[in-house]
Amino acid sequence: MLGWAKTLAGALSVAALCAAPSLAEDINHISLSGEAIEGYDPVAYFTGGVPQAGARAFLYEWKGAVWRFASAKDRDLFKENPERYGPAFGGYCAYAMSKGVKADIHPYAFAILAGRLYLFATFESRDRFLANSEIRRGAEENWAQLSEKIF
Repeated sequence: MLGWAKTLAGALSVAALCAAPSLAEDINHISLSGEAIEGYDPVAYFTGGVPQAGARAFLYEWKGAVWRFASAKDRDLFKENPERYGPAFGGYCAYAMSKGVKADIHPYAFAILAGRLYLFATFESRDRFLANSEIRRGAEENWAQLSEKIF
């Protein structure tokens, strides 16, 4: 296969797995409502093991995004240590990041790996990310390069 054809095929695969890339320059995934991770509570992934929608009563702003929480306790835990609870790769699809693309996520497609929250566009992209250390390494490398450009 020609080099340009491989590149095109790879780009189409990422698009199919992870939806359209976001054009936002902010490092956080911002939903149309302006809320990080589609308004879901990032702490609940750790404490309850399942996604939980946050309430408008418990908001916190961090890194230019509004974060919602299911309880005041979760909000306070996040405020004390946002780096621990904030998702990897700014909340963009971790699999897409392995291809150098910022893509939207589905809040139910997630994994906690080595104490870190990873979000994905699909369950298939999550499974591929978790099954392959090269994909995970590529995501880390691409995020490091992208983060340098943002800051």
